[in-house]
Amino acid sequence: MSPTPGKHLGNRSFGLIFAAIFLLIGAFPLLFGGTVRLIPIYIAAAFALVALIYPPALKPLNLAWAKFGQLMHKIVNPILMGLIFFLTVVPTGLIMRLLGKDPMRRRMEPGMDSYWINRDDAIDKEFFDNQF
Repeated sequence: MSPTPGKHLGNRSFGLIFAAIFLLIGAFPLLFGGTVRLIPIYIAAAFALVALIYPPALKPLNLAWAKFGQLMHKIVNPILMGLIFFLTVVPTGLIMRLLGKDPMRRRMEPGMDSYWINRDDAIDKEFFDNQF
């Protein structure tokens, strides 16, 4: 079963993914010459066993994990979007103002009769007949 937007993973997939995560946590110290952590290995084995034998038992944990993901989305998403805005859009706008740029021609010019932009390069009507 593949995950779709707005839906959580199947219980078997959920159990196997968590088994793999706990297995990695348990085996991680081996990379640095340490010993295996047994508690995460036991948890991994329990998740794998339940996922393979009786996946519906993982439904409450799966739903709780999905709710936790939704909560994290509500907290992290606005923070990240704010950071992206304030670290990219605002400096770009400030630099353009400092350089006197106005690409959208929003500046008011009282002496102008119209703000209409005349185009010399008229597009032929046949251009619109076969657009795709």
